[in-house]
Amino acid sequence: MTVAREATLPIMDDQGQERGTLSLRLLPSRNEQAPAPPPLLDFQKAPHEAAPLEPVQLVEGEEYIYEIELKTFEEKVITTDKPEILDADSPKGDRGRLRTGNYTGTLPVRIFAGELELGQVSFEIRSRKLDYRNHYRWMLENITETFSEIVMERFAPTEQRFRIDQKQDAKTLYQRFAFLKSLISSDAFEASK
Repeated sequence: MTVAREATLPIMDDQGQERGTLSLRLLPSRNEQAPAPPPLLDFQKAPHEAAPLEPVQLVEGEEYIYEIELKTFEEKVITTDKPEILDADSPKGDRGRLRTGNYTGTLPVRIFAGELELGQVSFEIRSRKLDYRNHYRWMLENITETFSEIVMERFAPTEQRFRIDQKQDAKTLYQRFAFLKSLISSDAFEASK
């Protein structure tokens, strides 16, 4: 485990070009010796240790300082598609507070300069109460499996049709994965072969 006080993520565009960086830091008053899980983990130098999770990992219910540096468009106001989590405290929007709230899972954040989307960064928000890699993810998979089986109950007189709405953004990529995994591994899917 790589416990850190700060981490810097590249802002990558759709072509794989780095357009800038987003740096995350613990608040200066944050006590690293607290009995909670480590508030910031950075596995960027050893991503295999974090797989399948994002290499930079935060904790739910924490507050961090963020700063965005762009390679171009420095004069434009910087915004994100997650203003409820990244709250700018500068007129330019290049720095502020990141508050994870009660969210957990993979969080992709799109960065904009004016109206132009520059790219995206992603990080993981881990659960504070459960071991995220084992217990929490198992719990989500179990809930997803149970509810998808209820919806697709094969003895019901009605049918359900599922389709993916490409216009809607899943709250996390892991939600999509867990839902698809539960559908594919369900008894109903196996019986349909």
